[in-house]
Amino acid sequence: MNPIEHVLLILHCLKHFELHAGKQAIDLADGQRWENITGSLVTFNFNFHMALTDVETILDSFRTLFWLEKSWFVAYENDRLFSVPRFANTHCNGNFQRPIHSTVLDDKIFLDNITTLGLSHPLVDMKHYFSHVRILKINDIIKLESLSSIIDVNQVKHLMLSFPIIQPLPNATHLLNMHSLRELSIMTNLFQLIEQLKGMQFENIRTLDMISTLIFDDRYPVEQLCSIFPFVERLHVKSIHKATMIRMISGFTHLSNASFCLNSLSKTDQTDWQVKSERALYGARRLTNFCYTCRYNNSYLHVWIGEQVSQL
Repeated sequence: MNPIEHVLLILHCLKHFELHAGKQAIDLADGQRWENITGSLVTFNFNFHMALTDVETILDSFRTLFWLEKSWFVAYENDRLFSVPRFANTHCNGNFQRPIHSTVLDDKIFLDNITTLGLSHPLVDMKHYFSHVRILKINDIIKLESLSSIIDVNQVKHLMLSFPIIQPLPNATHLLNMHSLRELSIMTNLFQLIEQLKGMQFENIRTLDMISTLIFDDRYPVEQLCSIFPFVERLHVKSIHKATMIRMISGFTHLSNASFCLNSLSKTDQTDWQVKSERALYGARRLTNFCYTCRYNNSYLHVWIGEQVSQL
């Protein structure tokens, strides 16, 4: 720790400091020593990977009036001593549990740091409120009213649907029309989902990820999909046939970049596309008047579509 002390004492104007350290730096787990050299800092965050034995005694050195007045909180979990909220968990799979060892006085500090939330069970027993969830993964059917009791639905930017659709989805329209929602990931049966969303439009969706195990072949209702999500700009499809891919590129009229996995591609096409990737897009009528480029590698075709070419 002596070299760090020396550096901090020299850098009088330093206001923000972040430090990462490995298992050999046990001497860094000393709140009193840090207190002596960090008084002029505005922010001080650290993430130390180390196995501690007398954890609470060590944390007591970070519980002094100095640390409280600075609002610098510390926790220890999974052989890691770290600043809160800077290095606290950002993911939660429904059952929130704060670290057993910490100097944090209010659980809200941990809860407000959760930006990705996964829900797999009914929310009857959910007692916490997550106000900053940006990515929401739903693994079971959940009513919007229940959802609003645990998160601010207007903060959600990315919705991930990952459950069998075997009955009508309650509040599907409300879920997909959440105020800030721009990205949708579908990890379920898309045929069933499209059937339930038939006739609806969700103009807010700009990024569409279709990563179910379903292979998108010629039977897939691409035109319905493009109608339901008419303003998609970024598209990612896990497994698709070549002809269906061409239909998607032509159907999503606002598409700017896309990636497709083509596991069933013939050896001839693989060879041709590796030599000249543009051959993959022959037949995409929409691209006739657009600048575009593409790259084929390891079964994936990546496409970038630019501005429309002037016909003058």
